[in-house]
Amino acid sequence: MKRVIQESKEVIKMRDSIENEFKQSVYVLSKMVDELNSENYQLYCESLSFSINSPMEDAIRYKYIVLVELFKKFSQAMSHEYFIYKQGTKSAEKYHLMNMYILKEKDIVIELEKIIDERNDLAHIYYNNFIELTDLDFEKRVKQAKFLSKVLKKYIKLTKKENSKKIEL
Repeated sequence: MKRVIQESKEVIKMRDSIENEFKQSVYVLSKMVDELNSENYQLYCESLSFSINSPMEDAIRYKYIVLVELFKKFSQAMSHEYFIYKQGTKSAEKYHLMNMYILKEKDIVIELEKIIDERNDLAHIYYNNFIELTDLDFEKRVKQAKFLSKVLKKYIKLTKKENSKKIEL
């Protein structure tokens, strides 16, 4: 538990660099999707063997998974550092309560939870052909990344408030 607390403190201290890294990653992800949809890239893909996956699609999936993982790491640190929960509260419920407190709107919280669930599905599917069939909407991933960026800003805003007392949920 001490390690988790120390790690959470370190993550919160790095909030400005995390926010900058996140912004940069969202921008790069967006540019990668633009390149994927370009005519030059389509011609390149046509020249590949049928057994080779699109390298750009794989790179976009990886970038997206890493981006959401960074978001999760920061949100977990927020949960540890800024909130107190009733004894026996499960992790998923803690996450939901924290986000309801910060984001205020149930629809936004549900969308956030859906994004995290989708990321977990993508990160833990090992059969490449199944991923390709289920994850072809890369523009959706960019929209989700931009959504997470807005939520991250709200998280960071909370961490910069002067009040050091933990919030009871």
